[in-house]
Amino acid sequence: MTNRPGDELGSIWTADLATGDRALVSGATEDAIVGYLERGAGPAFGTRVFDIDLAPDGAWIAYADAGLFRVDPDTGDRTLLWSTESTPCVHVGIIFAPNGIDGSSVAVGPDGTMYIPSNEDENVDPAPDDGVFAIQPDGSCRILTMSSSEPERVVGEGPSVGGDYRGLVLQGDKLLVLGMPGDLHEIDLATGDRRLVTSETRNVGDGPPADYQYLAVSSAGTLLASGDSVDSFADATRALTEIDPASGDRELRWAYRGPATSSPHLTWLAPHPDLPGIYVAVEEGESLVLYEPASGNTNLLSH
Repeated sequence: MTNRPGDELGSIWTADLATGDRALVSGATEDAIVGYLERGAGPAFGTRVFDIDLAPDGAWIAYADAGLFRVDPDTGDRTLLWSTESTPCVHVGIIFAPNGIDGSSVAVGPDGTMYIPSNEDENVDPAPDDGVFAIQPDGSCRILTMSSSEPERVVGEGPSVGGDYRGLVLQGDKLLVLGMPGDLHEIDLATGDRRLVTSETRNVGDGPPADYQYLAVSSAGTLLASGDSVDSFADATRALTEIDPASGDRELRWAYRGPATSSPHLTWLAPHPDLPGIYVAVEEGESLVLYEPASGNTNLLSH
């Protein structure tokens, strides 16, 4: 959750999937009716919490303005694991929130390794291109993959990303990440090699483009990419595209085209734990909805 951008009011909440009731887990916020609310001890998240994934031991890993945090969901207590003050990852520093709010994400492996997108460090000359960092629970860091115009900076083989990585999800021993514009890469966790899974501009896979910010793995093993593709302020497409990771084929599951200020906006999504084919999504940044890709239907869960 983000509350009053600019203030240190980043927070994590739960929403009951049966009732929609919300509860503050960790962080701080200020409610117009209740007033200031805070839960958990430890360093503050900063203004925003972008993404959360589950650690192998049940703790939550939060990717926020101020860094990577380990969060105890029972108490809300926070431990800072990595920040801009940490030791640089080999030859580059780390920049958090590389894509603002949209698509900034963390994926945690079964061994506790945390994967986050890298970005340029203004203090490095020449600045590196884009890739993914692998950060261990003890704070040590390595570059998993890196595309760069400087050959000595390249890590892993395969096509370059051409922009920031977004929407990281793990599938077995591969990391699947959205690139720009609309490419989906599969990254080998052992070698850092990159494989282009789908791309409209590079003619990989058939179907409409998937130039969005978020990924989820469906129960059938396919991928769902959601977010915005904005041509102009007055004409935007909000869409959700299903991607076959084997063939790269893309199938449009839901779309709305119209003014950017008034159209439905499905962004972050995750599979519902109990209902096959149903996903929990964020709409307009303010509501949680239950979403069914097969029909395109949504149902308000919490607002």
